[in-house]
Amino acid sequence: MRRLMKCVMCIVLSAMCCLQYGLLVSEAVPHVTAEYDTLENQTVFMGNAEVGTQIQCSVYTFDEENITTLLYQMSDMVGASGLYQLTVPLPVLGKQYVQLRIGEEEQTYAYHRYRKQLAAELQEYYLNVYQVLMGDRS
Repeated sequence: MRRLMKCVMCIVLSAMCCLQYGLLVSEAVPHVTAEYDTLENQTVFMGNAEVGTQIQCSVYTFDEENITTLLYQMSDMVGASGLYQLTVPLPVLGKQYVQLRIGEEEQTYAYHRYRKQLAAELQEYYLNVYQVLMGDRS
């Protein structure tokens, strides 16, 4: 019974959080504007908008059963300069989605984050293949 109550509280709090920020993260995989592969643990969005425009951002993932896990959420307003810059964390390895709403415009981006060690491994592999193809000319 306590476990059921905890689950219900989690659902209610999650719903209230989404209502507060005005973002609806559904249980269906979203329409993605662009997909990116990255080794970084964050991404940056920059632009301009009217002063006072509401900016909302959330980062989330889906599991095998298409159940959403919210990883990060923030809300802000465009200041007097009309410029904004958001540094958005990409907290997990693998695929995650960044939903960005600026005013009435909403975009969703998919990021597949790889571990940084992968870059070193691929570079070493490339160098080994290059040496084999070129032959040892010493």
